[in-house]
Amino acid sequence: MGREKMMNELWALPFEMAEQVLSDLASAKSNPQARVEGFPERKARGYELVGGVAVIPVTGPIVREQGWYGVGQDAVASSLKAALADPSARAILFDITSPGGVVAGTKELADAIAEARTKKRCAAYANGLCASAAYWLASATGTVYAPLTATVGSIGVIMTITNYAKLEEKWGISTVTITGGKWKAAGQGGELTEEERRYFQERINTLHQIFKADVGRHMGLTADPQLWGEAQLLLAQPARELGLVTDIVRDRDAAIRKLAVEAQMTREELAAQSPELVDALLAEGRLKAEAENKANMDKAAADAVAGALAVVKAVAGDETASHVETTLNTLRATGMSAEQIATVAPLLAKAEAPVHENAEAKSRADILAGLQNVHQNPVAAAPGTVPSSTGKSPLLADAERRAELAK
Repeated sequence: MGREKMMNELWALPFEMAEQVLSDLASAKSNPQARVEGFPERKARGYELVGGVAVIPVTGPIVREQGWYGVGQDAVASSLKAALADPSARAILFDITSPGGVVAGTKELADAIAEARTKKRCAAYANGLCASAAYWLASATGTVYAPLTATVGSIGVIMTITNYAKLEEKWGISTVTITGGKWKAAGQGGELTEEERRYFQERINTLHQIFKADVGRHMGLTADPQLWGEAQLLLAQPARELGLVTDIVRDRDAAIRKLAVEAQMTREELAAQSPELVDALLAEGRLKAEAENKANMDKAAADAVAGALAVVKAVAGDETASHVETTLNTLRATGMSAEQIATVAPLLAKAEAPVHENAEAKSRADILAGLQNVHQNPVAAAPGTVPSSTGKSPLLADAERRAELAK
């Protein structure tokens, strides 16, 4: 693209910056070395993650493709897509230092940013200058932070047509243009005719109206568009009074902190935006609770077995305790609760205790008294565990039967 062709394109740039920006663009385009050295490779993901906020840089004039000058719309779109997919990024901040750029593609990128707002909290930080096409993108977030010295606005469209007729005449150059279509060479043949001027002005006005409508809708503006939509450049405070700036902040770090706080969603907001994520989190919570509940129940049952065996062993000896332990562990494996195990233990001890002579009656009484004490103070089930069933298990019924036969 030569300088003449670029000058004839439509740009969203402040008038006082247009000539210099377009000149720099043409110079960089014609210097392959500058294309390589001037723009180091972006980080793979295209953004910096700070406190859960993905910060996407938008620095320099905005062009269609990244790689030779300014910042490419394609690069910003790619960074936005990556940030949306990153579960570590709760919010997205566009860190903008730009005078604006090419009109083509800007609305489409702004629409993509506006759509991203429905998925994650988005905002823009006017880092010094955020004008024209750059502000178009910033406004799409619906939230623009700026320090007091920042300049925003310039909501307008510009097209510069350069007439080289006198230069060609001076150098003896004659150009013959052959076209098919009345407007194919409009603006290329020296001075514009009034008809040609109206033709170009109509395009400019249409784009300007689209630009203003987008900004007004995204930022929720109610002020008279004559005060903000006629390409005015405004400092942050006047812009805030008109609604072009949401909040005045000290610096970029303050903007990141503010956005991070605002990005903390309530459960209801999360459910509205990502119901599948809420369902997954609830399912994960249930599984975790069930696992913890089982672990608590297992520990309580183990403690109940150990407590009962300690009493049996102390008053009846190792042999009886061994028989009781085998049965209690079997009961525990069936899922009996600590309370149920404490209940059945005296019956098992009575059934397993040797019955020889009346002299041992006192020992059996001591066993039962000790186990009865355990039964009266059973190991409590862990908090949050499922209450034990009141139904009698087959093993418990068998233990009671055996106890009756041993009488």
